[in-house]
Amino acid sequence: MQKGLEGLRTRAYSGSEIYEKSLEVAFGPAFRTLAGPYLILLALLLVPEQIMAARAWQNFIENPELVTLDLPKFPYVDCAPGLKSVLWLMPLTYLVNVILMHYVWLRARTVVTGEPEPFLVTARRTLDPIRLASLILSGLVAGLAILLGAVVFLLPGVALSVQFALLPAAVVAGEKRFHFPFAQTLATVRGRFWRTAGVLAMNAAAFGVLSLLVTIPAFLAAPKLHRAMTPQDASRLIQELAEWGASPLAIGVGLASDIIQVLSLVVIAVATTIMFVNYNAVPCEAEPSESQRAHRAREDLRDIFDQEQLAERQDLADVAGRLDYSSYTDSSLVDSYRHIKREEHPDTLRALLAEIRRRAARGDGAS
Repeated sequence: MQKGLEGLRTRAYSGSEIYEKSLEVAFGPAFRTLAGPYLILLALLLVPEQIMAARAWQNFIENPELVTLDLPKFPYVDCAPGLKSVLWLMPLTYLVNVILMHYVWLRARTVVTGEPEPFLVTARRTLDPIRLASLILSGLVAGLAILLGAVVFLLPGVALSVQFALLPAAVVAGEKRFHFPFAQTLATVRGRFWRTAGVLAMNAAAFGVLSLLVTIPAFLAAPKLHRAMTPQDASRLIQELAEWGASPLAIGVGLASDIIQVLSLVVIAVATTIMFVNYNAVPCEAEPSESQRAHRAREDLRDIFDQEQLAERQDLADVAGRLDYSSYTDSSLVDSYRHIKREEHPDTLRALLAEIRRRAARGDGAS
């Protein structure tokens, strides 16, 4: 029996906590049912597509006359019959991608909320044409809005991409099979924009670096364009590029990049599902004032010291108000105390309490 994430509906997750839990879920025991079908079915399309592209490049290699720049037909499809196969396969790949994305978000919700359902049930729901149409049309509208915002000015496009990030999670969570939950998505993200943006940025950075590690070596090995090139040099470059495109390394890099994109999508599907459920279950609290921070700091530490029955608990709890509560929201003295106590390191615990005294006496509260 699957269990939902601890505290999912009872406390607000921080951005780092959301992403950490997303990685744990995506690459944990649920990986097989979350990403497995996507990787398998996509491979059935991507491998032939890469092979067909390599055959198209091979056609250039075997027919050097096609790569002369004075041919008016170059580089159109008629010059490389193999490219025709790639072109008709691409729309099919996109359609399968959309269906598999629908599956990933449906499956992510069952895993995150701890409401397990058989694989075949999820697969049948994935192929529901009405709900699938809702996802496709919602995605198109959101995509056009983001594109328009980016064309007018870059920042509106970025802002809209964050505002609509939870749209797929809202579509699969809706009771209606056909609906456009734009208002619900905007209301869910309201007050949590930067937290949502932070999660998206962490995922983009993590998988962006991974993608660069795969593609940079291949880019360095590929033939390069130079400024001072004669037509003969350019034709030779095209021939070299054709040989490079047909090489096993280029095919491998293409497949590896596609796999990285799939894994990134799985993680972001889990992350947006966690955010959607957590945001809707836990009210968005206003940013606490300085006095509220001090009061919460004092109460947090007093509770801990009372539980531990420390002789100096009142003294420490009183001076805790001079500590900056906001400085330890993520890696707090309180959380450190609980962790150290749980791990039973008495020496470290005493050192931590001494540090609390020192900071409070100094009055800086710097972490």
